[in-house]
Amino acid sequence: MSFSQMAQDFVEATSTLVGGRTINIMDTSAVIIASTERARVGDYHQGAAEVIQTKQMVMIHEQDVKNYPGAKEGCNMPIVTDGRLVGVVGVFGKPEEVMEIANLLRVYVSQYFQQKFHMRRQRMETEVRTQLLDLLLTGKEEDRSQIMQLCNVIQVTLQFPLQVVLFQAGRETSPPSLSQVEELERTLLKAGLVRPGRDVYGMQNHSFVLIGREEDMTALFEPVLKNHPDYRMAVGGKCPDFPDIARSYDEAAVLIRLQTEPVSNIRTKENQLSYLFHCMSAYTGGWYVEELYQKLAESADQSNINAMLETARIYYEEGGSVAKAAERLHLHKNTLLYRMNRLFGILGMEEEKAFIREFFVRLILEMY
Repeated sequence: MSFSQMAQDFVEATSTLVGGRTINIMDTSAVIIASTERARVGDYHQGAAEVIQTKQMVMIHEQDVKNYPGAKEGCNMPIVTDGRLVGVVGVFGKPEEVMEIANLLRVYVSQYFQQKFHMRRQRMETEVRTQLLDLLLTGKEEDRSQIMQLCNVIQVTLQFPLQVVLFQAGRETSPPSLSQVEELERTLLKAGLVRPGRDVYGMQNHSFVLIGREEDMTALFEPVLKNHPDYRMAVGGKCPDFPDIARSYDEAAVLIRLQTEPVSNIRTKENQLSYLFHCMSAYTGGWYVEELYQKLAESADQSNINAMLETARIYYEEGGSVAKAAERLHLHKNTLLYRMNRLFGILGMEEEKAFIREFFVRLILEMY
């Protein structure tokens, strides 16, 4: 919405509040841009010109109208927002009678424009941040110049090395709503954990994405995560330069889909392994994993397959500890060992080394 449209909306909305008096709003060129007398829009207003020059109220009495081309009897006052004169508001009538009304309108219209300008700035900043975020996550070297230009527009100084952090609100079984992600963003901003002057952030695929200075993100966000148990966070790897941001984002995006804990960080070996397994199953086709799973399907029903694979998942999560895995699964240790040995037997891996067994079983878990 343009300044003149906002001004016309204002005069039409407030005219009845001042007894139907004529209200004019002039721009900084002293041209009427909005009026309850629409025929006057576009006329030059000498009274407004004096207000703009002096930044003071100008009262025009009936006997002086001839000295003010385009003006009528009334009171004219400056409209100031953020310390800057943006226009003039005038009210028709005897100056002494309408001065208080004009002053009230001056206050109201200044607040009205300030709010509108603030909303417009916020909208523009959001659009620029979204465009900047998209370019950074694409990771093209040829976008470097445009990225720097957009950073200058919203006054963001990126301090490398950076890191990508993803947040989601809600259960992992269903994607969060837009309102949940927006509430998450407000929470992080309010807590001072998102710094507009040095971070790039925004919404992407049902997640809130933060690109910020590399530091201990887990410790930094721990208080918020404790107070909001429905929030989940995944941290990508270090980004020495612009092209690395896309890779860090991909790491975090994969981890947040795979994670079973509130926080996942690519820096842990366990998460690095999960990420590598995902990449292998996603990008190599994994025909050999399908072949292994087919052996399971030919030798056991689905409930037994699920039981064996769940047992293996917990067993590996517990670092190969039979006692800890059995406790988590509420099984006797012998039952757990039976399931694991049966799984290895069906897969034809009884004689393989422990690493090879775990490697291929984890690939099966990743794909199925």
